[in-house]
Order: sequence, then structure tokens, then C-alpha cells
Amino acid sequence: MKLEKIYKTLGITLLIGGLVAVPACGDDDGDDGGDTTTEGDGDGDGDGDGDGDGDGDGDGDGDGDGDGDGDGDGDGDGDGDGDGETMIRVMHLGVGVPAVDVFANDTEPAAVTDLDFREGTGYLTLPADSYSFQVALMGMTPDDAAIEAGPLDLEADTMYTAVAVGDLDDANLEILPLVDDVTDLDSENIRLQIVHAAPAVGQVDIWNVTDAQNPGALLEDVDYKAAGTVDVPPADYDIGIDVDNDQTPDLVFSVDLSGIPAGSQINVFASNDDEDTPGVALVALLADEDGTTLVIDPD
Repeated sequence: MKLEKIYKTLGITLLIGGLVAVPACGDDDGDDGGDTTTEGDGDGDGDGDGDGDGDGDGDGDGDGDGDGDGDGDGDGDGDGDGDGETMIRVMHLGVGVPAVDVFANDTEPAAVTDLDFREGTGYLTLPADSYSFQVALMGMTPDDAAIEAGPLDLEADTMYTAVAVGDLDDANLEILPLVDDVTDLDSENIRLQIVHAAPAVGQVDIWNVTDAQNPGALLEDVDYKAAGTVDVPPADYDIGIDVDNDQTPDLVFSVDLSGIPAGSQINVFASNDDEDTPGVALVALLADEDGTTLVIDPD
């Protein structure tokens, strides 16, 4: 799996325009006859913008951005840095779907290539904006996308995970956008965002059964594609999934969080196995730069 740098893919187009000098009638030197320059804009500073201050932006405020707010970024919000940056990563949980490429805004090259089942990526940093995403089989083009999503408004200073979910045989593949919220996460706990991403499984309850004599519900009545968050200290846990609402876990998973630094945020997905190995596993996507995933089978 490779992450590619995105240029046109992110919808950022650098438009470079040239100046064309048009000689005025009756003026032998080819300028406008009034500004003593040869660019024909009439402002007398030779930059071609028409405002006379020499910054090239055309609004006369001297900041070079053309919107008149003086911040230099050209978007009119006064912050000086455009619209800010957002972060997004990708997770492949599409049952029966081989390795895929992910495109942004129908543009090549792919933002992510060769992403296999139950693989994830690290975060990509993008300008905050509205994006569409296309998921195609590896080596194909955006026009061949099997899954499309968007436009999605990605806000500044926010982290997202885009998850491909569904089953190829059932033709219900889609992209599930998640916000990885670390607001008010303290330095003693780990935040788990637990996501029901198993299309073959109905509503579930999720239990902490580490102490078998005192089990406790972590999340109740979790539907397919729903998510919830819990904050827990780093430790070893036994996590149970109850699929028939009888308050008795049908599957139990041993989850070792003792080595995860406190203050981390982790996405944990209930995921159907592939077509050749029916069942359910938990898949954890860690918040590292490589997008490390851990597959945890039931006990």
C-alpha cells in the first residue's frame, strides 16, 4: 500500500497567466500613451494589475492577494493562511473486494494505491475544502470506481477516517465517513471509537467482560454503520459482542491496550471476514503515521 503526494488530486490548480501588450493607435512605443510603461495597463507601475501599487493583485492594498483584506491569502477571511488544513485517512473493510486505489475529485494520480482488505493509511494533510472520493480496483481509473462518496466538507483542524464498508456480493459497498474526535481526551486514558462495520451482523451490544463476575455494557443497540466512543485506561481487556440482545456475549476478544500510550485515539471496527473465512474479527486502526492495523480474532 502506498500513499502518493496529491497535487491536482486535491483540486489545487496553479493558474499562471501571461500579459499581452496591445499597442494603442497612434502610439509608436506600444504603451498606452499615459503611463510611460510598456505593459498597457494604465497604472504607471509596470506590473499589469491596474492598481498602481506594484503588488500585482489589482486591489491597491499592497498585500498581493487581490481580495482587499490585507492578509495575503486571497480568500477574504483575514487569517493569512487560506482556509486551514484538515486530515483524513482511509480504511478498507469492503468484504470480497481486492486491493483498491483511492482518488480524490475524480483526478489522477491516485491519492492511495494498492490498499488491501483490512489495511489502513496514515493521515493525509489537505487544505480544508469539499472533496469527492472514488474507490477503484487497483490499476483502474476514477471512471471505473466501484464506490463513490461526496462531496464531503472536510473542516479545518479536524481528523477524519473514510472507511470502505459493505459486501461486494450484496452490491452494498459505500464509504463511511468518521470524525476522529480527540476533544477533551485526557492524558490517562485511550479513546476507542468502536464502529459496527460488519454487514452480515445485525444490531449488537458491546460489553467489557474483563471481570467476568462484573461485566459492564460499553455500548448498547449498535446498528450496522453506527459508532460510539469510550475512554478507558491502557490495560488488557476482554471485549464481548452480544448479537441477540440476551446480555450474554456471543463472541469474546482479548484486546491488549497496555502498550498503547495514554492520550491516544484508536478506531476499532467489527469486521466480517472475507468470503472464504466467514466470521467476525475486530480490526484496530492505530493513529500512527503508517496507519498500522491489528486484526484480533475471537477467543
